[in-house]
Amino acid sequence: MPPKPARKQYISYDRDRLFLRAGTSGCRVWQYQLRLGKRPTTITLGDYPYMTLRQARDARDPLRMQARAGEPILHRTSRRRPATFAEAATRGLKRQEKLCTPTHYAGVKPG
Repeated sequence: MPPKPARKQYISYDRDRLFLRAGTSGCRVWQYQLRLGKRPTTITLGDYPYMTLRQARDARDPLRMQARAGEPILHRTSRRRPATFAEAATRGLKRQEKLCTPTHYAGVKPG
């Protein structure tokens, strides 16, 4: 039975360094811990319950074999380009718009 939301983070171990991490918000993710060189690295495989234990084990196995063979493991990278300062500021102000009074927001609104 999977862990339920708790007051603090909860980890449920499977085997071969595969575990289910449950956050305080109730989100649960499958993660795999391995060593790349001398550094421990944790790779998130997917979200529970969308990824079953069998699928998590199947996703872990190729990573294990690559690490044993000394092959580089490619991490998923974001496909979005990094935001410019102006774009990040605009997004931040949009989020704050709901919290500010219209008069205040008109004074700090970009453009």
